[in-house]
Amino acid sequence: MGIFSDNAPRYASYGLHVIPVGGRNGKRPLVRKWTDPVTPVKFDDWCRIHGDANLAVHAGHSELLIVDVDSPVLINQAIERFGDTPLQTRTPSGGGHLWYRANGELRQIKLDGKPIDILAGNSLLVAPPSVRPDGNAYRFVYGNIDDIATLPTILPGAFPHKPKQAKSAKATKVKGAPQPRGQGRNDALFMAAKDFAIQNHVSSLTEIMDFCREYNSAFKPPLPEHEVVKVAGSVWKMKTEGRLYGKNNRALVIPETIHVRLMQETGNVCKLFSYIWFNIPRDHVGFAICPEAMAEPLNMSPKTIRKFRNRLLEMGFIRRIHIGGSQYGDASLYVWDMSTIQ
Repeated sequence: MGIFSDNAPRYASYGLHVIPVGGRNGKRPLVRKWTDPVTPVKFDDWCRIHGDANLAVHAGHSELLIVDVDSPVLINQAIERFGDTPLQTRTPSGGGHLWYRANGELRQIKLDGKPIDILAGNSLLVAPPSVRPDGNAYRFVYGNIDDIATLPTILPGAFPHKPKQAKSAKATKVKGAPQPRGQGRNDALFMAAKDFAIQNHVSSLTEIMDFCREYNSAFKPPLPEHEVVKVAGSVWKMKTEGRLYGKNNRALVIPETIHVRLMQETGNVCKLFSYIWFNIPRDHVGFAICPEAMAEPLNMSPKTIRKFRNRLLEMGFIRRIHIGGSQYGDASLYVWDMSTIQ
């Protein structure tokens, strides 16, 4: 067990995109393609292989804006300018990180010529309780990771002007993406994201966010980032609440015979069964049950989810058809046991 393996699941439970970092400065990504969506299988592998690594958060994928203040004497000035926040961390050098919810801001270095950086977009933030090679640690000064849920955006007018987006390589156009304008872009993005989530059985907000950003890049002009975040959040909420159905689907009712058996178990067994029942079609062969991805919507620890997953196996509701772990990316796979649930 170590810094990453012990703490990354809790960060991820709040929808944060976390990766293992290390190296000579304790900040270098230790995995390839770390900006890609993190699948539950990949996340489990990172915890197993890089358990002792430091922990970093991808600001853009986590919908965060971090005000990175290198000089301690400027922290109060930064709070006065950007607004108070319930989550503040101290860096090993004595500076501070002020955490806010992103609202379409871009990364900026040496704001107004001062030692203040704006970490947004593709920025990485090393987070507590990571430790630098010299032994100095990142730590919470005010609040803790639970305050992620209540982070404010920065104060209006904190930036004198909005920075221009840097020119970059032409974005890959999403095949079949429409070219609506106005509210039509929101509606088109919502329907596309909804279909994507249904067809791909997504297991994290990050997967939906990445799809929405790519799809939005084909619009002329594209939607602002905060609108994209809003659409992705709506689709993910529907997913976690069991309200994500295709055009020809209806809400599914748990049969009475199953319900009676579940009522004899603890509430968490019923809760886990219901989550899988409403998200995995009965004819879907080879689905994974990912404790880390399910932890946030179920409000259970991954350890608890594993325990009650095993109970569902014992009860015969699901059946394991492949035991994972033989190599990188090899997940255990399950099917519904139709002889039991019909």
